[in-house]
Amino acid sequence: LFFLVSLAPASWLAWAVNQKSGVAVSLTRTQGTIWSGEGRLGILARPTRSIDLGLVKWRLSPWQLLTGAINLSISAKSSSSRITTDVTLRRGQIQLANTSIQFPAQLAKEFYAPAALIAPSGRIHIKNDNWTMKPDGIEGEIELLWRSASSALLGNQPLGDYRLVAT
Repeated sequence: LFFLVSLAPASWLAWAVNQKSGVAVSLTRTQGTIWSGEGRLGILARPTRSIDLGLVKWRLSPWQLLTGAINLSISAKSSSSRITTDVTLRRGQIQLANTSIQFPAQLAKEFYAPAALIAPSGRIHIKNDNWTMKPDGIEGEIELLWRSASSALLGNQPLGDYRLVAT
């Protein structure tokens, strides 16, 4: 049994991600094992629009499973976006640590339709050191940076850099 579990193919993780997300997240063309592998990551932004986040690599810690936690290190890279984070799932708790998500501001309209009205440009960078969501609240902070901000609504004039910190 140990041998079978230690060599479980990455396609098993892809199946679980695709099923549990309700097709909102897709993991395809996988290689490796559920413990250490890679594949193509996609997110369904709207019912008719999927965004390819590029090659994703992961490492799942088998030792954390003994404590009842799932600890997953993730990195994804496409031509315009980058994601790195450590995710820990415990009963009733989600923790994100060492997170860095960078993408063109133009992608905002894919996830938030009103953003299409201002047609933002520049780069968005979301980062955190340690953020935890529990049934009784959220701990930690997340920082959002909008660099080289501009908007078609304002004639694409440079607006500078903006920073928002949520605690």
